[in-house]
Amino acid sequence: MKKTVELGAVKAEGGVIHSQADVVAATAPVKLTVGWTGDRTAKVVLSKRELELSSVKVDAGRQKGTDVTLDAKDADGVLIA
Repeated sequence: MKKTVELGAVKAEGGVIHSQADVVAATAPVKLTVGWTGDRTAKVVLSKRELELSSVKVDAGRQKGTDVTLDAKDADGVLIA
């Protein structure tokens, strides 16, 4: 690599979503860990092709991870949280 690119400034707040498994069985719930900076509530949505399958509102303190479980219903394939 010869070309360098300037990175933007670091944001003061942000969030992260981490799946607890790479592949989820068809009948199993989707388990995620979510975390963010700032004291606020967040809505975590599980969807497929922009169709909401399930959601949950979580209220976590500053920089703490929160485990959430979402129902994928009968969806298969690639799901987005």
